[in-house]
Parts: sequence; C-alpha cells; structure tokens
Amino acid sequence: MEISYSTPKAALKTARILSMALIGGIVLFNAVVFFVLLKDAVFIVDPGDIFFTVIIALSAASFPAGFIAFRMMTAKITREKKIKQRFAEYQTALIVRLALFEGVGLFSTVITLVSQNIFYSLFTALSLLLMAGSYPQLMKLRDILKMSQEEYELFI
Repeated sequence: MEISYSTPKAALKTARILSMALIGGIVLFNAVVFFVLLKDAVFIVDPGDIFFTVIIALSAASFPAGFIAFRMMTAKITREKKIKQRFAEYQTALIVRLALFEGVGLFSTVITLVSQNIFYSLFTALSLLLMAGSYPQLMKLRDILKMSQEEYELFI
C-alpha cells in the first residue's frame, strides 16, 4: 500500500485533519441534538432501559477493540519498510481505531435524541475523549513508525 502525498508532512496533516473532522462531526451532531432537546431533556440512569444495556455492551466491545486493533496493526510496522508504507499502515490503523470509537459516539448521540435522556451523552463524551487521545502526535508517531532521525525530520 503506497500513499501519494508529496511529503510526509502533508500525510501527517491529512491524518490530523481526518481526526479533527471525525471529532467535529460528533460535536456538531451533539450540538444539534442538545438544541432539539433543549427543554425536554432528562438525566436518568435506568439500568432497565434497553438502550442502557445496548450502549454498555457496545462500549465494552468497541473501546477495547479500538485499542487492540490499533496495537495489532501497528505491531506489524517494521523499519525495513519505507516510511511511506509505514505511515500508510499507521493511517489505516488510526482510521480503524477512530471508527470503532466514533461508532459508540454516534450511536449514543442517536440514543440521546430518541430517548431524550442526556445520560447517554456521557458515552459520547467518553468516545470524544478517546478520539482526542488518538490524535496523531509526532512524538508518538516517531515511536510507532520506528523512525530514524532523518525520517523524523521529514515530518517537521
């Protein structure tokens, strides 16, 4: 898999924009939901609610799966590969991780809208925190991609 960016710096910028766009989408969707529910929203923790069981199960499956999939996919990155190929593998792992986190965020936002219970927004907030923690940072990327100093400087 080969990426066609002019520079590694441009590739990193694209990964960062992708991360922020996914986060921004959930934030904007939540803003709309809160505006719609402005007067009718409640905060009730009801373990008997079917949505409660579903969101707990989905969170318990998706959040760890995001971490595990990312770790498994990035563990295959070796120094023998070119930096473009290593970054492409990282970017694929990042997209999988963000998608698993985003799924919970979007689903909990829909549940909030349907049930009018803002308790479920806590799962959206957790999803957003995990997505923000996954934001591509150059120092983390250096370790994940096993970069040499010369390769690192291409991203600066």
